[in-house]
Amino acid sequence: MNSKNKGKVGEREIAQILTHQGGWEARRTGFMQSQQNHDAADVECKALPIHWEVKRTERVSLHDWIAQAKGGAHEDQIPVVAWRKNNAPWYAILPLNDLIEILQCADIDALRVRQKNKTKENQ
Repeated sequence: MNSKNKGKVGEREIAQILTHQGGWEARRTGFMQSQQNHDAADVECKALPIHWEVKRTERVSLHDWIAQAKGGAHEDQIPVVAWRKNNAPWYAILPLNDLIEILQCADIDALRVRQKNKTKENQ
């Protein structure tokens, strides 16, 4: 699979994960990117204040990816890079301050319960 197609597949995967696991409607924005000089996020999810950049590659260029996400994010969006390499899970890369802000807004007790349940399921 060439890198362009691999990127498209990765963008579709993230949109499906957000939609099916998260419950938020999401879609790939390939056409919009070409119309907006690549300032559009790779995946659009209007329910979340996140600018998604999706990387589906073996080679890591973390600083470049973060700069791209920050450069494309609006003031009210958190820049997030979703990345995975072949046969590996997806990872979300975001500024630590933004993660702390998300956690401050989260229901931590519900998160603890979910983590305990996940641990029990995996035993």
